Amino acid sequence: MEDSSFKDASSEEQAFSYEKMLDIIIVKGWIILTIALIVLVASIFHYYKKPDIYRAVCKLIIVKASRESVVAQKEVEEIKDGGRGYWDAKIKNTYLVLLTCSEMLLKLSQHLNLKEKLGMNSDEETAAFLKGIIKPFTYQNNDVINISVEYKDPVLCRDLANGLADVFMEDFVNERLYLAQQFLKWFPEQIVDGKISSDKAADKNIDPLSNREILNLLPTATENIVIRDLKDKRVAVQLDLDKLSKAYKDKHPEIIKLKSQLSNINEQIDKELDIILRSIKSQLSGVFQINTVRIIEYANIPGLPIGPQRNRSILLNAILSVLLSLSGIIFLDTVNTKVFTEFEIMEYTSLPFLGYVPKIKKHISSSGFLEVLDHAADDTLSDAFAYIRTSVSFSAPKEKSSLFLVTSVTPGEGKSFLSVQLSLAFSKNNEKTLIIDGDFRQPVIHKSMNARKEPGLSDYIVKDLNPEDVIREIKDKPNLFFISSGHTTPNPSELLSSDRFKSLIGIFKKEFDRIIIDSPPLLDMPDSYVLSSIVDGVILVLRSGRIDRRILMRTITKMKQTNTNIIGVVINDFVPQKYGPYYYRYYRKRYYKSYYAKSTKSSRQV
Repeated sequence: MEDSSFKDASSEEQAFSYEKMLDIIIVKGWIILTIALIVLVASIFHYYKKPDIYRAVCKLIIVKASRESVVAQKEVEEIKDGGRGYWDAKIKNTYLVLLTCSEMLLKLSQHLNLKEKLGMNSDEETAAFLKGIIKPFTYQNNDVINISVEYKDPVLCRDLANGLADVFMEDFVNERLYLAQQFLKWFPEQIVDGKISSDKAADKNIDPLSNREILNLLPTATENIVIRDLKDKRVAVQLDLDKLSKAYKDKHPEIIKLKSQLSNINEQIDKELDIILRSIKSQLSGVFQINTVRIIEYANIPGLPIGPQRNRSILLNAILSVLLSLSGIIFLDTVNTKVFTEFEIMEYTSLPFLGYVPKIKKHISSSGFLEVLDHAADDTLSDAFAYIRTSVSFSAPKEKSSLFLVTSVTPGEGKSFLSVQLSLAFSKNNEKTLIIDGDFRQPVIHKSMNARKEPGLSDYIVKDLNPEDVIREIKDKPNLFFISSGHTTPNPSELLSSDRFKSLIGIFKKEFDRIIIDSPPLLDMPDSYVLSSIVDGVILVLRSGRIDRRILMRTITKMKQTNTNIIGVVINDFVPQKYGPYYYRYYRKRYYKSYYAKSTKSSRQV
């Protein structure tokens, strides 16, 4: 039977953890729905106020020339050192940058007279605006450049896309071809008389290449084996010629022979340099002509807008608002350190939970404590105290424990109300019950009994009185007796720790089945700690959602340091509906199932 009960309790706690999230959603649902509704209305207003956006695309293609020209020259290979794919990607990225550069956009603005059409103050302002709506792009697997324009005017979208393509073709591509042609003109056609000449050398803006040493400085020439050997031979012949010139005249046969050899060597070097020049010229011509760009498709006037995607954006904002508000609520619930339910008690204190006292809608003064059950709308309140009484009986059977202290951590948590109701519940169970007002600072028990405060407990301890002088029986409440606090005393903790009080408690334990002492709150008051050392157990009362669990844990730690026997915790002023329908169902199911099961078990034991 015990294993089955444990299994049921575990399954209930697990079910709670699964459904706690749902309870939070249901309880705080009005907040989530309100936020979602506000965001939904604001999104509808925002997105439907925004104009439609259209997109027009003009397509250019990069046409590659053949790379069949093969010359093993280092200068040319350095141009292509990244490989064809790398070079093509750089070309496309360069075109994308050039299409949106300020100079190109300024020319587009002037070409289409956009400053007046768009109402801008200057072409520079127009160019800055165009940069935000012109978005050229390419795909990795083809050589097409897409000039995309997104704007609220579909006609202007088309004009901007086509106009930029025209400006780009006219201004950039043609200029690149022109520069390539002009660069080729700088290369000489031939080498004559040891000098590099060209048919275009008369160009006033370009100096003719008259010094072959320019070619000799090229790495291709310096690393050419043939040219290197020829230069070595030329140096040797020149040295012999200089040596013989000191001894013989110019017409000497040996000198004529050496001059002839030197001339032949220079001609061979010039021929090799000419080969290098023609190779570089041919390859550079191929490089400059490798890519041409042409328009393959002009943009048309777009028929349908591409945005804003109103329905999707509105739905997305609504979903995000729900998720964010839910996350915020869960976060606040997580960081909330107040104690609301028994599950915080179980999680943070590991103390037994004795039961809930449901919230009473109508305020009840201390003078109405005894009659509160008589005016209750249903049996929920009386059943709650019966359940607490049963829990206390199981935790502390009267054969072993008959003296209890009822206290709280802070004032106003309902300890006096519970003391009266628990005493009344014990008396209705045919147990002779005595309630003692041990709160000398703010006594209220005498008010709930509609009696005078004096004589009471302090009078018995200080004066020479008998127990019968301070004990009073409550009219129409059989088995229920009480002792008021008595006259106000300046040293309550000393009175409660006196031997006379302890001897009085010993007398009462023999006469009564249950003794309940209502004491001051634990926080910053020593009275309850003094009383806790002489009672059989302490019942701790907490008002739901009032006390911080960190304060509760510190108080419990202090009580355990004084070897206080804490029977359990009662949560007062509890509203199960406040924490969701599952809390309410769990509360009702737990209460009725546990109460009647324990009552049956108790009757079997008797």
